[in-house]
Amino acid sequence: MKSQTVLLMMFAAVSGWAQTTEPAEQGQSETMTIPYFGVFDNIQYQLKGTTAILSGQVTRPNLKRSAETFVSFIPGVEKIENQIEVLPASASDDDLRAALYAAIYGNLSVEVYDCAVVKPLRIIVKEGSVTLEGAVNSEHDDSVAKAQAATVPGVLSVTDHLRVTNLLGSEAGKHAVLSTAPYAAVCP
Repeated sequence: MKSQTVLLMMFAAVSGWAQTTEPAEQGQSETMTIPYFGVFDNIQYQLKGTTAILSGQVTRPNLKRSAETFVSFIPGVEKIENQIEVLPASASDDDLRAALYAAIYGNLSVEVYDCAVVKPLRIIVKEGSVTLEGAVNSEHDDSVAKAQAATVPGVLSVTDHLRVTNLLGSEAGKHAVLSTAPYAAVCP
């Protein structure tokens, strides 16, 4: 089986969506039902043969364990390498997360993404450094999100890993998105 990368942060569990026959899509849907998975978490997995490789960053240790449990139910997965990083507990990072959320999702250009149950634009904070993960509809939205993050006092650096793709329809740009149906179903 060829290697596939699936970004888990884009998809919400939508009624009937887990009924797909593709293992990556099944795991994707199941993983998104993890309680407490939020805008400040980023979980990804890659299938290599019968091995699922989990990566990303989470704010709660139980999310790392839960992701592994859910991915273990993907048909054909025999081994799991869990490389998910549990971010250190930090009051200053928690304050930054709140300020970043307000600055990014409070901007008129970016607020459309706030209506999704699972936010397509993820905000990862570690020791004052910010990484933006996920997807946005346009280069403009990407630039606005990065600029808004950079204006928050206390942010040491901003790394932009956002992909530009049409979340409400067909793909754009060079990065593939597995499915956008859940986003479209939540955000009119």
